[in-house]
Amino acid sequence: MSTQVQYRRGTGAQNNAFTGALGEITVDTTNWTLRVHDGATAGGGGNLATVAYVDAEIGGLSADSISNGTSNVKVVSSGGNVTVAVGGTNRGTFYSSGLSITGGVAANGYIDLNNGTSNVHLPSANGNVHFTIAGNSVMRITATGIVNDMGNGVGNIGNSTGYFNTIFAKATSAQYADVAELYAADQKYDVGTVLVFGGDHEVTASAKSHDTAVAGTVSQQPAYVMNSGLQAAHPVAVALLGRVPCKVIGPISKGDLLVASDQPGIACRLDRSKFQPGCVIGKAVEAHTGADIAVIEVVVGRL
Repeated sequence: MSTQVQYRRGTGAQNNAFTGALGEITVDTTNWTLRVHDGATAGGGGNLATVAYVDAEIGGLSADSISNGTSNVKVVSSGGNVTVAVGGTNRGTFYSSGLSITGGVAANGYIDLNNGTSNVHLPSANGNVHFTIAGNSVMRITATGIVNDMGNGVGNIGNSTGYFNTIFAKATSAQYADVAELYAADQKYDVGTVLVFGGDHEVTASAKSHDTAVAGTVSQQPAYVMNSGLQAAHPVAVALLGRVPCKVIGPISKGDLLVASDQPGIACRLDRSKFQPGCVIGKAVEAHTGADIAVIEVVVGRL
């Protein structure tokens, strides 16, 4: 006749409240597991889980999938492949040779990796990668380049505190028209103001006619800014090359050479009798026939 061994038993709550001897085994009649106690704390030790208990804890366990109730991951043993499923619908299969979309994919043809607020679309058949925030595509990496999906003039590559190192490229294109460098000014100056080297800092407004200390004019929207890390109370972008606005007093014709006038921060037409090397700011792109002050476009760096 066989001998029956019957362990101490109780509900899950009773097991959690019971302090068993070290190594003592009790039966949890709620989850039908065995509890091995640690002899020190109430409910201490660990459970020897059954398949039914694991199934209840993780939301459903089947022969080929693990599910939390709303999404699951299917691990397919055949050939060592792994099939990814969301909401019970297959999204793709990882093979030893790569990733394949197997059906049940979203309408856009991509696999979504989503954390609730942002996601990344993995490549579809056309080889593109979409980067998405809150469901909206912000950028695509294609076989031919990087595409901005947010529209023109939106988004940056890096920033003033997290910038990249060297950019290697064959060519660049910019909407704005001048190259500028930051200098420390003695105060804030309007766009188009003529500046000279001098004053309490590096540059100040011009005030002497045909001044050879002329630095250039204040840029409005430079295509390229050098010395961008300058720390100063009044950093100012001085245009060195390209088309920029310039404050002038007329009369001025297109193509006239411009120099500093005796009015602070204002340019005028060159008087050839007063010419000195280094006094020319640039050439007028526009005419200004009046004797008043106006802002016209000037090209600098091509004298």
